[in-house]
Amino acid sequence: MRKRVALGLGGLCLVYLLTLLVLSYALQDRVEGRVRERLSYILRADSVEIDEVDVSLLRGRVVLRGVHAKRSSIGMASLAIEEVDIRLPPMGLALFDRDPSRVDINRADLQLSALGVATLRRSKSTPPRLGELRITDSKLRLVATSLFPGIGQAELAIEEALASDVAFNNSIAWLFKTERLHARLRTTGDVELSVDYEGGLLSVGGSLLGSEPITIPFAWPLPSPSELELDQLLALGKQLLRQLGPELAKRQAKALWHEWTE
Repeated sequence: MRKRVALGLGGLCLVYLLTLLVLSYALQDRVEGRVRERLSYILRADSVEIDEVDVSLLRGRVVLRGVHAKRSSIGMASLAIEEVDIRLPPMGLALFDRDPSRVDINRADLQLSALGVATLRRSKSTPPRLGELRITDSKLRLVATSLFPGIGQAELAIEEALASDVAFNNSIAWLFKTERLHARLRTTGDVELSVDYEGGLLSVGGSLLGSEPITIPFAWPLPSPSELELDQLLALGKQLLRQLGPELAKRQAKALWHEWTE
């Protein structure tokens, strides 16, 4: 009797595992289709290409390689990602709980004109909630256009960024949930700043700020989900200027004092 029960359970487990393997293969096209649909809608992309999709319900992993999206009308927008590694509940539980526990994005390059930022769309469906998001060796670039001449070109080169509990309702939602960030910001006029954030402390350094970086306590704002990405970025910039401004003014005054008294 016990042998029959054991054989029965073993058979059920084998059937379950085989079913997960079959479903994993069958879901590859569906996952690719959903990613294409979301990128096309959010970026207003004219074309979306994905080189490879690997789905494993058994391991709880979805890996996308070679993601490319591009829009040339209504403002420029382009996205290229070498690899996206999505961790889901294993053993088929992802069929019932689809929120990723972790997402790793490696070598991403998002390039937008100012109009491209202003015309991004929000997803029509409920945004996924990520337990943890890690971005490495990636770039976020804002390109100047004749339509918005007051906005110079800026590039945020991200060595590493770690965010948690992210509701991905827009392309920069992760930024306001950042727990760790090591990056360099380059703007018009060859201005380059180092940006480091960890443990609630923001450190900004560069030749314009003197020999030592400015370090201040900093809490990321909580923007309204209804605001456009461009509005959220401008509000963040204003907050940074307000908090960094007093220390920067002190340093400039000290430099002038030394210059006058030498």
